[in-house]
Amino acid sequence: MSRSRRFTFALIASLLASTPGLASHDEGDAICGSNGPVVPRASHIPTMVDVENSGKPFETKALNAAPEGAHIFNWLAHGVFQDRPRDQLEEGYVISLEKLYAGDRLSGPQHQRDILYRYGDMPDGPPEDVSAQRDFWLTGMFSDPKLQVVTHITRYENRRACGLMNAYQAASAMPTCDTGIVPDTRSFKSGVDALFEVFLRDLAARLKQGNFTHIVFASMGWNNDQRVSICRYRQIMQMTGHAMTGRGEAFRPLVIGMTWSSSWNAASTSKLGHAAGHIGSVLNKATDSDEAGVLHGNLILNRIIPAANTGALPVVVLGHSMGARFAGRALFSRDLLKQGAVGPAADLAVFLQPAHSAYRYGGDTFGARGNEGHPYDSYKDLPDAQVVVTTSLCDFANPFALWSPYLGGRRGWKVASRAAFDEIFYRLDWRGSEPCKTGRPALKHSIRNDPASMAPLDTLPRGKVTLVNAGFVTSHSDILDPAMGAFLARLISRYAAQ
Repeated sequence: MSRSRRFTFALIASLLASTPGLASHDEGDAICGSNGPVVPRASHIPTMVDVENSGKPFETKALNAAPEGAHIFNWLAHGVFQDRPRDQLEEGYVISLEKLYAGDRLSGPQHQRDILYRYGDMPDGPPEDVSAQRDFWLTGMFSDPKLQVVTHITRYENRRACGLMNAYQAASAMPTCDTGIVPDTRSFKSGVDALFEVFLRDLAARLKQGNFTHIVFASMGWNNDQRVSICRYRQIMQMTGHAMTGRGEAFRPLVIGMTWSSSWNAASTSKLGHAAGHIGSVLNKATDSDEAGVLHGNLILNRIIPAANTGALPVVVLGHSMGARFAGRALFSRDLLKQGAVGPAADLAVFLQPAHSAYRYGGDTFGARGNEGHPYDSYKDLPDAQVVVTTSLCDFANPFALWSPYLGGRRGWKVASRAAFDEIFYRLDWRGSEPCKTGRPALKHSIRNDPASMAPLDTLPRGKVTLVNAGFVTSHSDILDPAMGAFLARLISRYAAQ
């Protein structure tokens, strides 16, 4: 990298680090911490885990003593943080993707061609001009010299983890599951083979034998390492479960959580280095989330889960930020699968504060068409899937993304409020009146404790995407508290009932 480019990079990173909307720590950071080699102490914000542990905070734990070759996107494979209850799933799996160079992955470029159609080659595909736009971006997703590969799959049962597939097993403290495998190589093929062989078989057996009420397919977003992602999955499920119990309904989900290489320099202990990697990676990681969703997420959500789910449990898709890009690509790209999707789509998809353009749901109407060919307009072809998106005027994340009206923030809400989107979005405006910085306790209390406040969620129209201006979301990562649990519980109870 040239000196001038390094200077520009550092300058942008410094601006980022000084931006209040991004530099401040919100409740998401307070509960699960942020990326890095040190796990922070538990915050004052109570969680179900704190209750289980008599309110005693966890001690700070250094994670930089991991085995050689371990890093924050394969910590799990090495068993680095298996002693912290907060960082475990109750029941489910974590499927982990890493980016590997060609010499490590033993796979050629454009590897997706055996799995995915191009839009222009689809039977009954979109119009030629729309296909061309979509294929431009689809081809770009797979142009990175580093390829995303499934390198480990971790199975959780009663909060205890084992490696169902672990390409690092030889150097790992993670125990191997009874039915687990250790692949000879870390390659694209070995990862996909593991999904369709060991994972599908294990998932089918657990769903048949277990006492689950729902399947939740989930992805977190930009700048979340493995530990943070898993902690967030656990916290969201606990908050939702607590709200479901309060409604007198059972919620025993089997969670299939994804982790992916979502940031650069995430393990840096330097504030500037961390910030530089954060802002410098935004475009690359936006593309990575799309790539992971359209390929691996698509296979898991639209072929593997339906094949294993013979008991027809309700399926919920959950994504946050760039994880909403990941999960959205997975849900809305099922027609790209050359072998076809298996069974119906998910029952409910909830995309929290999406870090993608509002135009992804657009169309050919003037004012609703972006430059990506509106790839999410296939929501219209999924009449049984209820799609709900949250946005918030308090979401100031990534103010530098001037190239796209991110649907999770102010500009996205403004664009989505155009008349051109009237037939696309059903809008609920719950913006609230208190300043964002107050945390809006009164609104959160109402969402959590007054069932009538969420009555509009019971009659959402089919055939449209519901866009909720969620004033109870007071920052980009404010998705882990009881108010969000109550919101998700209401949606699950209504649209993904057992």
